[in-house]
Amino acid sequence: MTEESSFFIDEYTFNLQKLPDVVFEPVKLGSYYVDLDTGDVNPLQEHKILRKPFPLPLLMSSESDECDLPDSEELKAEEKESKAEKEDETKAEKPFLHDPLLLWLYKKKQNVDGIDIITGRGSLRSISMTPFESYNNKWRCSASKLGDIVYIMKVSLPLLEDEYETVSDACYQGVSFEHQMVQSPLPFFFDEMIAIKAKLGKLKCLFDAEVDAFYEGMPVELKTHADVRNPETNVKFRTSKLFQTYMQCYLAGISKCVMGFRRLDGTIRKVKEYTTVDMERICAKDWDKNAPMNFLVDFFDWLLPQVVDEKKEYIITYLGDGEITLDTKDIGHWLPPPIHEFLSAR
Repeated sequence: MTEESSFFIDEYTFNLQKLPDVVFEPVKLGSYYVDLDTGDVNPLQEHKILRKPFPLPLLMSSESDECDLPDSEELKAEEKESKAEKEDETKAEKPFLHDPLLLWLYKKKQNVDGIDIITGRGSLRSISMTPFESYNNKWRCSASKLGDIVYIMKVSLPLLEDEYETVSDACYQGVSFEHQMVQSPLPFFFDEMIAIKAKLGKLKCLFDAEVDAFYEGMPVELKTHADVRNPETNVKFRTSKLFQTYMQCYLAGISKCVMGFRRLDGTIRKVKEYTTVDMERICAKDWDKNAPMNFLVDFFDWLLPQVVDEKKEYIITYLGDGEITLDTKDIGHWLPPPIHEFLSAR
């Protein structure tokens, strides 16, 4: 692997009173569901629906009558097994495979003329929050050139054992909360996705986002958080959790989040609804959405001119140290030929 360049953020500061507005205009292109076992995508007939009234209290463990998930230890074992399989694939020098969004675009023969970037909302959110998130702030993405398009996908970073336990527990609690709050027409191991086309400054992006549920025809984000018990945890909630949640909603054009607050015993007895307008009002003195959006534009101004070779994979890494690094390696054409031809011909 060859190191190409770096993007330093240590001195990247914002005056919240002088930030220019970033043009961001998301438009939904369609929806589909992903079979998590096979990776296949299919048209969506019915949405997952938010239960109302909320089925409180909720127990965030497999002991709940409403929760038929495997227990957290089983999920951790499955995750470790999946991680080992991915490591074996890496050792065998297999290039990363296409993601469901690319498969959906190919199956639908979606017009991608004029698109500059294809990616996922998770990548956009992680990159945009780089200068602002202090807790566990690290990420890795892979970029590839497909004709005139730069394709960016998120790549897992190896976790330390204590980090792995924390992330696994948080993921289990979130999945359990969603499973009990939602009536789904689909089997549990399916994800409901929306494809979005958006103008970001002068760039045109196409990305996907998972939708947790719908209510009265509108998408809703579901989140959990520890009880806000004192002024210190309230500050952390506003500056971290609400900021992240807002960006996740804003990027996908979702206007409402339902937040479950966990007690120390793991139960959820309080659920609050926040609109994006609510979050902006509550956190007006803490952050401004234009800050991460301005950073996102500057990041792509740095990255895109460097992603030029279709036979290279560009690895972008941030480890929380103030420096985003860009490395390259030769991979050849990694997509299945029909999908590669469909995208690179544009």
